Amino acid sequence: PFYEIVNIHMVGAAIMVASLWALTGLFLFEARRFVPLGKYIVQQSILQVTVLTYATAYVYDLPIKNIAQKFAVLGLIIVLKVATAKSKTYGLSQIFTFYQKNKHS
Repeated sequence: PFYEIVNIHMVGAAIMVASLWALTGLFLFEARRFVPLGKYIVQQSILQVTVLTYATAYVYDLPIKNIAQKFAVLGLIIVLKVATAKSKTYGLSQIFTFYQKNKHS
């Protein structure tokens, strides 16, 4: 039973990290017009290096996977915070605001 719970937990965690990674990448891609190229590259690098390093360590069952997981979550949090702040500042995510404006009309 313990191994079944661990496997379910690992699949759920992988889905959560993958979805946050994709969402953060979309926010960064959307904000790229308003962010200087250097900052955009640094943010993408932080996101991709931390998450892909953890994914590689996990797939190959490397001993660094536990510490890589902490850096991946930290990288996700930092870049998602910056990306959502830029999204709010520049009025991005127009699909959602368009839906909300028309909902009240």
